[in-house]
Amino acid sequence: MARKKSLTDKMKSFAVTYIANKGNIQATAEQIGVSNKTAYGYMKNELVIGEIESLMKVVAVDTVRSAVQLQKELNNMLSDEYKEEVYDFKSGKIVHVKPRLADKVKAIELLGKFGGHFVNKHEINAPTLITIDIVDDEEDVITFIEADYVEV
Repeated sequence: MARKKSLTDKMKSFAVTYIANKGNIQATAEQIGVSNKTAYGYMKNELVIGEIESLMKVVAVDTVRSAVQLQKELNNMLSDEYKEEVYDFKSGKIVHVKPRLADKVKAIELLGKFGGHFVNKHEINAPTLITIDIVDDEEDVITFIEADYVEV
């Protein structure tokens, strides 16, 4: 049986959903209502692969940022020279203004979280009393040991 020379609607839907699901074939198959076998068959089809590749060229690479890039952007926002672009409805132009104080506070908060400065865990350093029962043939002996750290 010869393969079709054009994409079906299901194939186009598969390509778009595949990209939206970041390459997860099983989730894509479930969303568009085809079996996993059919979905894996689509991945062997040259037309579907070509459609995915052409759609990937359209998807902006800049939309995915690393944590380092986000930290740089937040640090830039805190500098005095930073100005954001805002549309001015009166003049109909884009103007550059300093960010609001609330935005700067949020940037500081996010940078603090990145740096691990806001830790909700509390460490308690207190001596621990350990009781050890030593059984001897003649009598029971109870020994108390004071320790700073106990690993169980």
